[in-house]
Amino acid sequence: ATTPAPVPTTNICPAGWRLPVGNGGEFATLNTAINAGSASSDAGLLTSGLFQRSGYWIGSFGNQGSYGLYWSSTQYSATNAYSLYFSSTSVSPTDGGKNGARAVRCVAE
Repeated sequence: ATTPAPVPTTNICPAGWRLPVGNGGEFATLNTAINAGSASSDAGLLTSGLFQRSGYWIGSFGNQGSYGLYWSSTQYSATNAYSLYFSSTSVSPTDGGKNGARAVRCVAE
């Protein structure tokens, strides 16, 4: 959030790790390295062991096993941030409200 100001010492990732930078960027690099850059299948992501179709949480779990959403550290407004969306038919950066809980994967700094 931008209000109140973020606390830079607070991080969901362990020391030396951080959330990926969003809207393409590190998500695109990761997808290229692990999933051969496919935008139409998450097969490579799933077989890497790094990803799972965890769905989301907005008051209850939704779409478990259908698709995955992983947060980035990049917000584009006080209430919205970018994430990586992936399913059996699509892999792409997306955006969404911070109130819709998504999974996290940390990257080394």
